Amino acid sequence: EMDNKEKNRKKKIKVILGICIALFLLLGGGLLVYIHKVDTDTLGRKITIYGLDVSGQNVEKAGQTIRKAFQDKKVVFREDGSQVYQTTVGELGYSLDEGTLQSALTVLKQQRDQTRTFLASWKNYEIEYQVNKDETAEQSALTEDHFGEKERTEAQNAEIRYSKKKKKFVIVNQVAGTQIDEERLRNYVDKTLEAEFQDKLLTGEVKIDLNQQAYKQPSVKASKELKKELKSLNGQLKKYRKATITYTFGNTTETLDSQTVNS
Repeated sequence: EMDNKEKNRKKKIKVILGICIALFLLLGGGLLVYIHKVDTDTLGRKITIYGLDVSGQNVEKAGQTIRKAFQDKKVVFREDGSQVYQTTVGELGYSLDEGTLQSALTVLKQQRDQTRTFLASWKNYEIEYQVNKDETAEQSALTEDHFGEKERTEAQNAEIRYSKKKKKFVIVNQVAGTQIDEERLRNYVDKTLEAEFQDKLLTGEVKIDLNQQAYKQPSVKASKELKKELKSLNGQLKKYRKATITYTFGNTTETLDSQTVNS
């Protein structure tokens, strides 16, 4: 009877081991089939493009994911230390060219197909892309009314004035204002985004500080030409102060010296 129990116990162990081995082979085979399918039909496992995870996505799906991430990238405008406006790259009229992106992803898949390994490791790629821009959308997104209700000051031009205290002409320097120049703002945003795309195309958010690069500038500045005009005026003033005036009234002739003329 003891021998029969021992035989039954060993038989059960063999059955359990057989089941475990079968399950292991089944799972292992399933895993191999899954890996093969992912590696064959998609860009593969553990892949990022410009920091964005596109693992297990085919060329078409990865293109959609990348284009959406690009257009959804946040752009935050700040002024005087506070946020005044938030938009996205897409709302500013920017998009990635679909054809260029699909071609680059197709080439990338072909390259990865030749270097597949069973144990994949994370790898990031930077592929060719083309940025398109809708000028009309950008103009609509960057009008002055988007940037809060701050009371803005007008820029003051430089000018020449006579100073009673100094008794000569002087230049009053230009004063910067805070009124937004929409054309300057667009140029400023374009340059900022261009630099951002070089650094982080798809991840993070863009922060733009409103400053003199976006404000209206004085049309007249303390230039060399203005200083030359100042020198000329003060030269004429100096000659005038040294002048004497002689006039005749009937038989009488009177002469006014420079001190009298300047009094």
